[in-house]
Amino acid sequence: MKPARIYRAGPAFALVLLVFAAGCGGATQIETRPTPAAPEQTEIPTFSPPPDPSEPERLTRPEDSALHLFEAWKAGDRAAALEFAQPEAVDEVFSRPYTGPEPEFQGCAHDVDHYLCNFYYEGSATIYRVDGGSSAGYYVTEVSQVAD
Repeated sequence: MKPARIYRAGPAFALVLLVFAAGCGGATQIETRPTPAAPEQTEIPTFSPPPDPSEPERLTRPEDSALHLFEAWKAGDRAAALEFAQPEAVDEVFSRPYTGPEPEFQGCAHDVDHYLCNFYYEGSATIYRVDGGSSAGYYVTEVSQVAD
């Protein structure tokens, strides 16, 4: 068995021990200061640049294009209808006046490379073919009638 080693404390150790002992010698009052409140965070407004007038407006959902054409037809506004539909589709829709009743819009279904958007009437339906994409915009390219 090896004998235990004895270390000699140097003057630095003695000083640390003395400071520690002095700190523990009596009741010391610790001064507390209130924690400063964090500054209120204000919401930074986001900046949206104004639309570029040289870029045409685009619709980013096929439903919007079909509904836009339908509403323009109801209002008798051929110019508005042409904003998001090809002339052939507008001609087909405007070939008869809107007389009601209001159809039930059944939404759009994806079909290979386009969408088919359906407006259901009692005994018939109008189907709008919508082409395009969310970045380029959607537009109605064809309109057809189906009778039960």
